[in-house]
Amino acid sequence: MTAPEPPALPPASPALPPAPSALPAQPSPEVAPVGGRLPEVVRTSTDAFRRTTAKHNVLAIVALLTVALSVLTFGILAPIGAILGHFALRQMKGREQTGRGMARAAVILGWTFTFFLPCITLFLGMGTILALLKAAAELIGLFAG
Repeated sequence: MTAPEPPALPPASPALPPAPSALPAQPSPEVAPVGGRLPEVVRTSTDAFRRTTAKHNVLAIVALLTVALSVLTFGILAPIGAILGHFALRQMKGREQTGRGMARAAVILGWTFTFFLPCITLFLGMGTILALLKAAAELIGLFAG
């Protein structure tokens, strides 16, 4: 006689969550403006996205480079750089761009160089002219007497 076989066990099934389609659909919470403004969480994530996608204003970069080159041209390019800086600031009002600091620096340095570099050049030039006149007077004095 053989021993009776134990009763068959049901097959083991892993404990899996139900399929996503089988889950009851939960209504998404509506984001209602509070006093005309979005809640802080939504506004922060939107601002972070804008900060990462913002581009530099090319006109601000060109303005600052023009002002930097005006040092080499004794201030001739300085007013052009300052005016370009003004245009860049006006452009950035309606756009999501960075570079406001560069544009402001171009405006401030551009107008400063416009007024002071010619004065410094004139002062140094007058010193050179006076030194040449003095040297010429000494040479004439040597030959005259």
